Amino acid sequence: MGRMGYSRATDLLADDGAAMAEVFGLGRPVDARRPVRRPRPDGRARRAGNYPGWAVPGPGRGRGQSLNLRQSVRPVLVALFCNNLHQNLRTCYEVDGVAARALYGLEELRVRTAVSKRWLRTRGWTLDRSGAVGVLLKLGRSRSRLDACKQPAVAVSVSLDGKRPLCTCSGPEKCLEVGCMFQRDMDAALEEVRAAMQMTLSEVFDVFLSSVRGVARAAGTAVPYGTTLCTVSAGVGSWPFAVVRRTVAKKWVCVACPTADGECMHQSAAVIAAAGGGDGGYDSGDNGTPDMRFPDDGPVGENGPPVATGNPYLLYPRFNDVHQSRLVRDLVPPDVAQRTRNALVEAAASSETTLEYPAEKLCPYCRVGPSPLMPPIPHECRVEFDDGSVMAKVHSWRCQHCLLRVMPDGREHGLIFASPFTAYSEAYMFELAVNLSRNGCSLRSSAYLRSGYSELTAPFKYVERSHRLRSVATLRKGLTLYLALVIKGLPLAVSTCTSCVTPDGTIEVVCFDGLQLGYKHKYKKRFKRQTLRTSAIPRASVHAHVVTDSAVAKALGSVFNTASKMPAGSAKTITTVAGMRGYVMAVSTLLGNVFINGTEQTFAGQRQHGMSASTAGKGWSFTVDGGVRPALSAFLRRFFRCELVARSLCTQILAASLDLYRRVPEPLMTRIQDQVRAQPVEMGAPPNAAVLEAAAAERPSAAVAGALSVAVPIAAAPSGDGGGILGPVDLPAGVGLGRAESLRVGVSADVGSADAGVRGTLSDESEVEETDEELTSADDRVSVDGESTPEMPPYWDSFAPLVRFAELFTEPALADTGGDKGTKLEADMLFRLQPNIPTTAAATLKIVDFVRAVTVDPFVVWAPDGDWGAVDAIVDVLSSDSYTSAKLAAVLDRSDVSELRLLRAAVACLGPGLERDAGLRPVLADLLRSLQETEATYTSFVAASQVCDPDGDEAAASAVVEGDGGPLHVAAFTKEQMASAHPHECFTPAQYTATWIETPASVASFNAAYGVTEEAPEDFLATGVWAPSFPVLRPIPMFNGTAQEATDEPDCNHLMGRENKYTGGTFGAFCTCAHPKCLGVVVLDGSEGQRMPIEFILQRLAKLPAQVVYDFSCATLKTALCRMPFVARCVSFLVDRFHWRKNHVSCTKAMNPDSYESMETINTSSSEERNALSRRQEHHVRLMNQDNFVTFTTYQQALSNVIAMYKDAETEMTTTKWPRWYKTKFVDVVGNTERGVEET
Repeated sequence: MGRMGYSRATDLLADDGAAMAEVFGLGRPVDARRPVRRPRPDGRARRAGNYPGWAVPGPGRGRGQSLNLRQSVRPVLVALFCNNLHQNLRTCYEVDGVAARALYGLEELRVRTAVSKRWLRTRGWTLDRSGAVGVLLKLGRSRSRLDACKQPAVAVSVSLDGKRPLCTCSGPEKCLEVGCMFQRDMDAALEEVRAAMQMTLSEVFDVFLSSVRGVARAAGTAVPYGTTLCTVSAGVGSWPFAVVRRTVAKKWVCVACPTADGECMHQSAAVIAAAGGGDGGYDSGDNGTPDMRFPDDGPVGENGPPVATGNPYLLYPRFNDVHQSRLVRDLVPPDVAQRTRNALVEAAASSETTLEYPAEKLCPYCRVGPSPLMPPIPHECRVEFDDGSVMAKVHSWRCQHCLLRVMPDGREHGLIFASPFTAYSEAYMFELAVNLSRNGCSLRSSAYLRSGYSELTAPFKYVERSHRLRSVATLRKGLTLYLALVIKGLPLAVSTCTSCVTPDGTIEVVCFDGLQLGYKHKYKKRFKRQTLRTSAIPRASVHAHVVTDSAVAKALGSVFNTASKMPAGSAKTITTVAGMRGYVMAVSTLLGNVFINGTEQTFAGQRQHGMSASTAGKGWSFTVDGGVRPALSAFLRRFFRCELVARSLCTQILAASLDLYRRVPEPLMTRIQDQVRAQPVEMGAPPNAAVLEAAAAERPSAAVAGALSVAVPIAAAPSGDGGGILGPVDLPAGVGLGRAESLRVGVSADVGSADAGVRGTLSDESEVEETDEELTSADDRVSVDGESTPEMPPYWDSFAPLVRFAELFTEPALADTGGDKGTKLEADMLFRLQPNIPTTAAATLKIVDFVRAVTVDPFVVWAPDGDWGAVDAIVDVLSSDSYTSAKLAAVLDRSDVSELRLLRAAVACLGPGLERDAGLRPVLADLLRSLQETEATYTSFVAASQVCDPDGDEAAASAVVEGDGGPLHVAAFTKEQMASAHPHECFTPAQYTATWIETPASVASFNAAYGVTEEAPEDFLATGVWAPSFPVLRPIPMFNGTAQEATDEPDCNHLMGRENKYTGGTFGAFCTCAHPKCLGVVVLDGSEGQRMPIEFILQRLAKLPAQVVYDFSCATLKTALCRMPFVARCVSFLVDRFHWRKNHVSCTKAMNPDSYESMETINTSSSEERNALSRRQEHHVRLMNQDNFVTFTTYQQALSNVIAMYKDAETEMTTTKWPRWYKTKFVDVVGNTERGVEET
């Protein structure tokens, strides 16, 4: 016949019979996906094409190992009946010859069904608890119109009618008249069971009825099965039961009542039963598996399990406890684990090797040995290793005091017992766990490849006795058990850093970051964490700023930059009345109040800004209604040319909608319009001193003349602007303006002479806009046609005139003119210094950064840890009558001043101007004093806003807290009183601080307050937190209320982890060394929030860190100001460098870690480095339940810590890799296995 082209029968039968049709000449089978075209009654053609509503489903993809119960009803019925009959025979009958024969037959038949216990655990149950013989099947949603049963769950009962079974179900058909759809499968299943038991059908039903609860057949009795199904008895007839199921939304709906599924009596009975008020509960159902008993167990009495002979009054016996390994393990397996793996390989390769593991000598709970009358007995257990498995004999005995089945734990043998009949090699578990944590593969893919490789190599490496490998579910169970034991056995050195953390647990810098990688929301369970409700202080953070109105601060911050072009006016810039008010008051801050007929008008409101959340009676005064301190306004107008930036703000005001700017008082709006229409006096490019020297060299006639006259006409500044008129200054021709000698430090006259050459003269011709349309263009300072700026001659930066000041103040910006680019930038900047202040382009940038930080950021950034030493030192030298630049330089060299780089750089860059004009010094000193005044105002407001007593009892015992606003009585609570308070009782931040922060913190005091007597380490599965080196010292201050505008909502719109169908992920604390370690990881029970760094350091750090690095620190600082003022004063909150450059465009450089000298060598991206590795596991971590997610996440961080510890210790002389290094350092010396052997 020739070659057919098919080597195996499976190939011939593949592809839905297409190969058979090809061989035997049959037509290709009809494609089920092709719609059937039936003629219409009227003769019209039907629509052709693909549309929903197929008669039968198509072939689709190949199915996996999941159970399709609709196609496997018969084997599932057989498996359920085998389990039920097996349990009834063992429980209710004596195991004699007939029963033993039936048990053997049932066990043999049960194995042939190929239906695993895991499938039946949540898909099928027997109805003996509901008072009937039958089954409850969870079929799932019907996906085809040809399915016999369309319901997702059905209860099928069977009774013996004479000599034939009669089947009824909860489906809609009349089973007693037309027959049940499950009758044929039920008959076949009962016949198989009867033949296996070698009994008659009536005898089989007698065994069924031995466990049936007759009382459950009463009508309306609801019995839950599992967590999602419940049967309700409906009496006799074709529908003996109604099935009620729980949806994903946790609502109970009745399957039998489709039109009233949520209102029928069946549904109400199921709700009561599910809540524990009915007959049974979630944990009282049969899990589909026979009761595991051992040959030496005594017979079961009528009232329950056997009684403990050694302890007849035992209330909680451990008879049904499933044996698992319980002793902790080392992260790297010891030598005994490697020797055990070799023994397993030899046993798999040779049939002469037999493995036996003796039982423990004492019960782990009762500490008693086995009874002489009942010595240990062996049973078979499958032990799996890398690519094979062997059967071993495990000895066990029953404790007569607690009825626990005592078996070997496996630690002394290098094994992990997942159950009494399954064990895994510890060495294999270690390699599998490391691969999952480091390589990003899933457990299912790893198990699949392991099985595939075993199929290839096992026939050549091992004899036939090498059994098949367990399923993925069993492997997952063993792996999670191993990971949990390893985590519990980790030394404390793994969860800390010897470089960053001192022996007393103090750490200076902590880096936090959230990882938006969570598990499904349906697996979420509540964590057990001690919390205390603390109240907020509304509007507290606004009083911590020099400008309390955030709208004014934002408006000023938008123009305090080095922009050279005015942005075009846009109606989207100002969209609210608060925004309009902020821009108008910002203009008044820059230009001062308006004068009407010689009288100053402030348009002030009724109350100072920030004292009330109400906007009623609010005016337009920048000092009263805008909260701008007069010292800031005076500083801006004295040091800067404010006309251009004010004009930029006015352009945005006029671009707003008519409904907004019509609310502005007419005098203010008139000034705004005049400011835009006016022809501003523009400054030309300031001639650098070196440029003048080069120009003088090219004009020898000017040098012979003997003098160079430079006229600097400066127009009189407006009131309060600080401007003045500097007349012509004659410079001798022999003085080299480009040399360092041209400017002698410490002599005001010399500085003033040099200033004329530094800043240059004003242009005689101003830049004029031709029409009103040009006022709203992208650049309002376009030169008149035909006018061009002359090209500047080249010069050298080394000839900068302020180089002597740069050397004195150690400020390179004063010596860096920036060349042509710097000169042009300085000439084009909208926000520029006054002409009488010598500076450079680079120095101006640093001054602008300082001014923006003072305006936008709270005072705490200038007083780290509440220390005002740097500000006080600068104020003292500025206020001194004997001021000199040398004294200022000495102050700038102080360590506390050098720490604040923004402050030091700004004062140094203003040094030449402070030397030239003594009138500038008190203005700068007043600005710095205003920062301290802001702190005093904030302290007074916080003190006045504290609640005296939560219960309103003024006579209660109190402690006095002194503040600027007077003495404040704060209720004195002890730690025990707070711990025992009602969960809804709310405490003030001052009360929490006085009780938990200002008093010594220790684990003992916390445990005593909360009544914790256990000395065991924290249960990371129950709390969701792993930080063993930083145990709980204080309760978490659970902030009461939501953050709104009144409670200081953060300005930045930073994207954080939020809950959707997955949880928020994790939140980790890391050190900042070269190889960062995880100090703690928190599994989020909600969305990530800016409060979490505060919660972690308060709960677990005895001494608060100096700096906290977080990608949302700008919001965390505001939260601390209104939630926990003590933390805001003591801790500096900074943004990591990665996110600072990426998405913190609205924050000032005070949030940048580079603005602080102590952060120069700090790795602020340590958290990002560690979380980058965790993101590899996204595809399989999201599918874990909560316990597995917590376990795997904790193990992954611990493993990465070990590798980081190895990199810290690694040198060129290191010859071992990290597993051997860890084993030598932690396992061989003080390992858990060796410690357990010594204790034994």
